[in-house]
Amino acid sequence: MHLSKIPKFFKSLGFQIPFIIGIHFVLIVGVLVYALIQGYDINNKRTKAYGRLLNETLVYQNQTIVDSAFTSLDKWHESIKAFPEEFDTYCDYPSIRDLVGNRPQFLLYGSVTPDLIVSCVSTGQSLVGTDISDRKYLQKTVDTKAPAISGFQIGKASGKPSMNISYPLLNEDNEIEDILVLSLGLEWITEVILNLPIPQSSEILILDNEGMILASHPSHTNRQGKQGLQDQAFNYITRQTSGTFKEMGIDGINRTYTFDPFAIRESKTPDAYVLVGIPDDVFLSDINALRDKIIFLIITTFFMEFIIVTLYARFITTPAITTLKGNKD
Repeated sequence: MHLSKIPKFFKSLGFQIPFIIGIHFVLIVGVLVYALIQGYDINNKRTKAYGRLLNETLVYQNQTIVDSAFTSLDKWHESIKAFPEEFDTYCDYPSIRDLVGNRPQFLLYGSVTPDLIVSCVSTGQSLVGTDISDRKYLQKTVDTKAPAISGFQIGKASGKPSMNISYPLLNEDNEIEDILVLSLGLEWITEVILNLPIPQSSEILILDNEGMILASHPSHTNRQGKQGLQDQAFNYITRQTSGTFKEMGIDGINRTYTFDPFAIRESKTPDAYVLVGIPDDVFLSDINALRDKIIFLIITTFFMEFIIVTLYARFITTPAITTLKGNKD
């Protein structure tokens, strides 16, 4: 066996070690890039999963409350038909007072004339005689002579985020005599939000279709009814069916937000937008955790290879070279 047949790589232990270090340096850089990509992907998937979970929970809970509201309106209607002249106003019927009193999600009830003038209300009597013809759900009831559901809005009587249901009272000629209205509070949304297992310092926003805050977590009561996002960000989400974007919250924390439209009616226009924001620190912790695991494996492999190369050079390469040199001499 001739000396020239031994690869040069095995002739110099001094070359082998820098070569291995160089390979591992390239691997570590590759791992960091890989961890960044994977961490970003993990963060996006997790954020979207939180958003889907919240949206699905809201849809289910909302439907349960709406069904309960229609049951109450049906009973109110039946009571009015059974005792049409019994009370001065529709708001005086015990059936609706008892039903609403036992359900904290119901804010108030009342009635409006076919001209959409408030004729009675359970609270905020100063509103009696007020023209509320600007409410689109009431306009729809007048046009269709059928119940209608409003979007999320800030109630004129309650001053709170709410959702209203209009329910027409029709006479024998199928003309509207009056419209019953039941207002549903949105406190239940806060309860749903609080039960969502999200990372610390995350933010949840429920915005109406004009970008106003209906509910939020952490709770900022002074933000209800105020703009939840900068115009550029809100315009972006209204043009998309769903997605993610980055934004700094009012608390100065950078977050990745996922958003989904939320509809309580059969309409192409969303009634609200559900946003879940996960802090970038959580995103970075995913990257760092993945990076640290892989780097640990690379360093462990490096030391194992170093030991193997050292042993190979000590007991195989060096004796082989010495033997061949001796033979040549």
